[in-house]
Amino acid sequence: MSCVIGAANVKIFGKAFHALVRIADDLYIEALPSGLTFHTVNSSKSAYACFTFKPDFFITYKDDSVEKRKVLLKSCLMAFRSLPNLEKTVEKCLFDLTSSADYLLLKFFCKHGLVKIYQLPYVENETVQGSFPTSGFLCQLNASSRLLYDGIQNFSTSVEEVTLTVCSNKVLLRNYVDDEPEPNKVVHTEITLESEEFDLFEVNQETKITFCLKELKAVLNFCEGFNIPISIKCQTGGKPVTFSVTSLRGVDIQFVLATLADRETQSSSGIFRTSVAQTSQFSKSSQSNSFSSSMPNSSNTAQNVPKFVLTLSSSDDDDFLVQQPLQDDIDNDVVPSTPPHKKFRSMFLGLSQATYTSMAPDPDEVLVVNSDDEHL
Repeated sequence: MSCVIGAANVKIFGKAFHALVRIADDLYIEALPSGLTFHTVNSSKSAYACFTFKPDFFITYKDDSVEKRKVLLKSCLMAFRSLPNLEKTVEKCLFDLTSSADYLLLKFFCKHGLVKIYQLPYVENETVQGSFPTSGFLCQLNASSRLLYDGIQNFSTSVEEVTLTVCSNKVLLRNYVDDEPEPNKVVHTEITLESEEFDLFEVNQETKITFCLKELKAVLNFCEGFNIPISIKCQTGGKPVTFSVTSLRGVDIQFVLATLADRETQSSSGIFRTSVAQTSQFSKSSQSNSFSSSMPNSSNTAQNVPKFVLTLSSSDDDDFLVQQPLQDDIDNDVVPSTPPHKKFRSMFLGLSQATYTSMAPDPDEVLVVNSDDEHL
């Protein structure tokens, strides 16, 4: 499989790598007759991202055979590090999966006959798909990416999770502070967006969900500069929320984020957060969507590295997994009486006044005697 990206789309192609690296470290590449697909999922399987580049996105697209590869996203960023420079100098880009069995070939044809070649080694032959509902949403919203981007700029950089509340005539976005030891002493930020500010506002039931802000910033940073609409589809707390973009020519984007289960669900079933992924060994003899949904145990994982396959579910109920908080994730140096997963950090600046005074040199003491020439 090989394809050629034109100069007008090189920046879009490169921004996809910059958005995906905010999610995870590995990139799963899938070349199909319907287009070139990039997948990634984070280590906790709570965030999944997918970019699909259709054949009309490219100048030429040759899909002689179905190819599935895996590379490191950091190696891809070496080729697409400076997007403004690529936009000015690159005339076209060759993306080739089949020229070598050991590496992905990227070739940039620049102005004045300059050619840059990158050979990105393959890690493993794996594939990945999302596991999340595709119907039965309680709320569907379409909003401008600029509206959402400007909204999240009001949150502090230390905010990790936000709560999205969809009411009958407005949307509330606030920082999540329920896990703080003293929520009343934490700065509360809340943004209100009226229904008139949305292109589409369909609410079958008022919904409140909590998810990580980092992944939302990834998709909004990609859309920055395009001012394209983003579709938000969500259900109740504990079920995934989907952010999708379909208005870019030849590109479909999906970000699926796990949400925090409500307190009643946590207390009754112990579920803390949903998972948008499941793992299973990939078999070349069966490339359908019917994979085992059981998670491999730790002993099997240590002996045989599993190949990741995240199955796509068309159900709207419980066809996604849930995960328990792992005891191994808790740091051993957490100080008691502090909130969980937060380390106690301190820094000693300077010395005490008594120590500082004792170490200071005597102003009357002569350290260097003047030479005879200086006396004259």
